[in-house]
Amino acid sequence: MTPTAITPAHPHDWRPLLFFNYYRIGLLLLLVTLTTTETLPFPLGSSNPRQFLLYSLIYLLITIAATVTLQLRRPGFYTQLLLLVAVDITMITLLMHFSGGVSSGLGILLVVSIASNSMLVTGQLPPLLAAAATIAILIEQTFTSSISPGSFINYPYAGLTGAAIFTTALLTHALARRVRESEKVVAQQEQDLVNLAQLAEYAVEQMGTGVIAFDGQGKIHIINSAARSIIACGESIPDTTTELPLNLRHYIEVSHQSQPHPDTLHLNDGSSYLATLTPIHHSKTRGSLLFLEDNRSAIRRGQQMKMAAMGRLTAGIAHEIRNPIAAISHAGQLLAESPTLDATELRLTEIIGNNVNRLEEIVTSIMQLGKQQRHPMGEYLLAPRLDELSKELQHHGDHPPQAITFQVQPEDLRICFNPSHLQLILWNLAINGLRHSREEIIPRLSIFGYRDQEERVNIDIIDSGNGVPENLRSQLFEPFFTTDSRGTGLGLYISRELAENNFARLHYRPTTNGESRFSLIVDTPQEQDTTPKFSEKQYSHE
Repeated sequence: MTPTAITPAHPHDWRPLLFFNYYRIGLLLLLVTLTTTETLPFPLGSSNPRQFLLYSLIYLLITIAATVTLQLRRPGFYTQLLLLVAVDITMITLLMHFSGGVSSGLGILLVVSIASNSMLVTGQLPPLLAAAATIAILIEQTFTSSISPGSFINYPYAGLTGAAIFTTALLTHALARRVRESEKVVAQQEQDLVNLAQLAEYAVEQMGTGVIAFDGQGKIHIINSAARSIIACGESIPDTTTELPLNLRHYIEVSHQSQPHPDTLHLNDGSSYLATLTPIHHSKTRGSLLFLEDNRSAIRRGQQMKMAAMGRLTAGIAHEIRNPIAAISHAGQLLAESPTLDATELRLTEIIGNNVNRLEEIVTSIMQLGKQQRHPMGEYLLAPRLDELSKELQHHGDHPPQAITFQVQPEDLRICFNPSHLQLILWNLAINGLRHSREEIIPRLSIFGYRDQEERVNIDIIDSGNGVPENLRSQLFEPFFTTDSRGTGLGLYISRELAENNFARLHYRPTTNGESRFSLIVDTPQEQDTTPKFSEKQYSHE
């Protein structure tokens, strides 16, 4: 048989071993006290009271000394446990011998000792301890019969005591093993829960959406870095020891009165976020989760969906409208070439041609929305782009060089934008400005590039016109809205859509003199989503 390895004791096993030693000390102090006061119940010490008292004192001194070694944990756990069990078996057997043998009932102390110590060991050691105690009882009975042939020897009682020792040792050992296995399962589950909690905490911390978990009293229990930056509002960054700000608590009180749904939350610094409140428990007073998402992210997703729908629409428009428009245009040209037409009829063919060209411009403008992903975004110098734009504008309308001016500060100002989109936006704004400017004023169009206080790139396009009436400003960026019969009403709308798709905003801000000023404000690269970069040489020909 392969010898059974002894598993090292769990650190917590020292405590029950020490407590059981305190039990020994208490029991022996009681026996010594009863013996010295001659009140020891029969049959304890009946065979030899003086020897019973002597060995009780020796047993007491050994257990007191063991208390010191157990607290020092020197020698090792199993060494001390086996020594104490050997002392128990030896001393209890001697006390039993001086009390008339196994019939004195002291054998029950061996049952308690072996059972208690069997709970603290593993492998095949418990039955070995039980066997040693049973053999000691049988040796005591045999020794008593050899020195006192006429004395009563109770071997059946000795056998029953040994059976009780074996039974309790095995049962307590099995129970202790089950408890240890349960402890291991619980410890593993606790570790799994800790790992899952750390994983969840890491995942929440890395989320771009702000997450706040709080109790019914508004005390924060979990908050990630995104939520800290959102609700700090320039003040001290909150942590899990603080309470929710007043504006959030007011929003939560209102939201608790209705079903959870996304809502716009306005903070003290003027920013707005999409907030969703979700109760953790069926009772909303037990705590809730608050999700805060930047409105710009939601707008971008909506913009992408809108652009995708517009792309599908433009495909249908191109197929259904362009071919009829081409046929009408061709027929009008053939009709205009007829020598039999008078002046009135020629004017009618001219009207047909003009309106066909306008329809073609509308279709072309709408189709430009579907081409928003043609080129990736990238960072490049702004001044060369504006210089190229001014030259194209001068050539397009035969404008003098001084009619269109631009200025960039600093000269090395760079912009992160889709280059084809930027060219289309600036072209639409410039053409619109030149169309509404006054020809007698020079310059007719001024373009300025600079950084604002928040380090965002701004491009202002100012014309020399009379501005837009205040009652029409809210409709400027609506599709097909125009104040000029020659326009399509799509230039500003398309420009704004493309600007938002590049994480920028297009605003109308009149100057102090009442002139029209369109401002393109571009977010810093850190605020923009990660997008593919391009080589500046790739667009050097534009």
